[in-house]
Amino acid sequence: MRTLKSNNAWKCLKTSQCCKLFVFSGPGLSEEEIATIVPEIVKLGLPSDIIEDIKKNKCIPIIGKEPPKTCIFLKNKLCAIHSVKPEVCKDYPLEILVYDYKVKIKISYDCPRAESIERALKINVPLWLRNRIKSKEMEIEVVSFYEENIKYYLGEE
Repeated sequence: MRTLKSNNAWKCLKTSQCCKLFVFSGPGLSEEEIATIVPEIVKLGLPSDIIEDIKKNKCIPIIGKEPPKTCIFLKNKLCAIHSVKPEVCKDYPLEILVYDYKVKIKISYDCPRAESIERALKINVPLWLRNRIKSKEMEIEVVSFYEENIKYYLGEE
C-alpha cells in the first residue's frame, strides 16, 4: 500500500469534497476492483441491489437527482469502503493519463490541496508516482474535474 504522506502537500484534509462532486456517475471500476469491493459491501450488510448496480454499470453508485451528486459510500465524511476503495479514489485529486511518450497529470482544484500538490510535484515526484510514470516526460495541468464534467452535462463542450 502506498502512502501519500511524504510531505504535508499529500496529506488528505478529509473534507470529503471529492466524494460530493459527481455529475454522471461515480468512479469507474475495473473487474478486479469490483471483485474486491463486493465482499466489503456484503460485510457492511448493504442491499444486494447496490452490488447488482456496480456489476452492471462498472462504477460506484451515486446519490442525487441533479449534480453535484454524492458517492453512495460516503458516511459521516468518511469512506465506508476505504480499505478497498478504487484506484481513482486513491489517486484523487490527480488524474493520471499515461501516453506512449509522456504522462499528463491533471490536478483537480476542487480539492483544497491542489495548489500545494502542484508545487510539490514540481519539486519532487513521489516514489509511487515515479514508478507509475517511469521515465516519461510529465505534463501537469490544474483543472476542475467537476467543471469539466458539468460543462459536458450542460452541453457547453
